[in-house]
Amino acid sequence: MEAKQLIVPLLVLLALMGATTACASAATPIPNPTEQLATAVALIQTATAQAMPTATPTATAPQAPTHTPTPPPTSTATPTTPAGPEAEATITPTTVPLPSVEEVLRRYDEAMRPLVAKLQQAQTPPNGFPTPDAAKHQIILVPMSERLFYIQEILFPQLQLGKGDAYTRLYVTYTYTRGSGLGRGPFPARAETQEVSTEVRLIGEEGGKFYVLGEKKETGGAGSSSEEELVYRAVQKLDSLGDLGEEVEGILQTIIGYACGLDWKSAELPLSRRLAVLKWAFTSEYWADRKAAAGALGRIGPEAKEAVPALIQALGDESWSVREAAAEALGRIGPEEGVVPALIQALGDADASVREAAAGALEIITSQDFGTDASRWQRWWQEQGQ
Repeated sequence: MEAKQLIVPLLVLLALMGATTACASAATPIPNPTEQLATAVALIQTATAQAMPTATPTATAPQAPTHTPTPPPTSTATPTTPAGPEAEATITPTTVPLPSVEEVLRRYDEAMRPLVAKLQQAQTPPNGFPTPDAAKHQIILVPMSERLFYIQEILFPQLQLGKGDAYTRLYVTYTYTRGSGLGRGPFPARAETQEVSTEVRLIGEEGGKFYVLGEKKETGGAGSSSEEELVYRAVQKLDSLGDLGEEVEGILQTIIGYACGLDWKSAELPLSRRLAVLKWAFTSEYWADRKAAAGALGRIGPEAKEAVPALIQALGDESWSVREAAAEALGRIGPEEGVVPALIQALGDADASVREAAAGALEIITSQDFGTDASRWQRWWQEQGQ
C-alpha cells in the first residue's frame, strides 16, 4: 500500500516535468554543437577585448609610388644596407679583401670617372632651388682623382652616409693640392710643412642636371707646426650637412692625410691597408707627399718590408729630400734582398745629404762603417759573395 502511494505522486511529478520541458523546447531550440562553438569563441573574444586596453587606431601606411625614380649614376660608395639619418661612417676593412691597384683603377674607370665628368659640369642652381635636408638623402663621397679614389676604397671599403634607402643623393666632391708656402709659426719653417689646400663641393641633382649647392675652400699653411695640423686646418666641417658635417670632415681628413703620406690613423687600420696607401703616396705629384710617406714607412720599421721595392725606386726620385728620406727608411726597415746594392748606388748621388743618408742606412743594416766611400762598400759587398 505504501509503495502504491509513492508511485502515484512520482508519476504526477514526471508528467509535470515533461510538460515543462516540452514547453521550454517549444520556446527555445537547443543549439547544435557548431552553434555552441561559435558562441564560445564569441564569449572568449568579448572577454579578451574587455581585459585588454583600448588600442589606438594606427595610421594607414602610405602607398608605394606608382613609379620608381631613376637613380643617379652608380657610385662605388653605395651602401650595402640601409642606414638611418644618424648612421655613422664605418671603417671596416677587415671584412673586405684588400683589392689590387689594378682592380681599384678598373672600378674607377667604369663607375667613378663618368660620374666625375658629369659632376664637373655642375651649374649654379636656379632661383628658388630647394635646400636639401642631408638627413633625408644618401650622401656619396666622390674623389675627383683616381689617386684619392684608391685611398678611399682602401680605407673606407664599406662607407655609407646618410639615409641609405633614399632615392635622392647628395654628392660631396673633394680634392686637394700642395703649395709652396711653408709653415710660419713659432717653429722653424720646414720643407715638409708645405701648405695643403682643399676644395669640397656639395652637389645635388634635379631632372638629370647637377647643381652646386655649397662650396668650401680652405688652406692649412701659415701658423702650422706639423703636417697633421696642415690637413686639420685645410678640411673644415660642412655645416650644410648638419649633424653629418663633422663626420664627413673626419673622413676627408683621413683620406687626404694618407694622400699626403701621413700615417695618422694607425690604431684603427690593419698594417696591410696602411702600407698600401703609404706606398701609393709615392705616385703623388707633390714631393712633400712622397717624402712624408718614406718617413712614415721608416717609422713602421721592419714590418714595412713589403714597401722596400717602392723605397728603392724612391732612391731615384727627382727630389733630393725624397731620396734622403727613402735611404733613411731603408736603414730603419733593415736587411732585405736588393737593399744594400741600391744604397751603395745612392752613395754616388749628387746631393751630399742623400749620400750621408745612404751611408747611415748601410751602417745600420750591415754593422760596417765605410762612410760614403762607394768603392769600399762595393768591394766589401763582393767579398760577402754577393
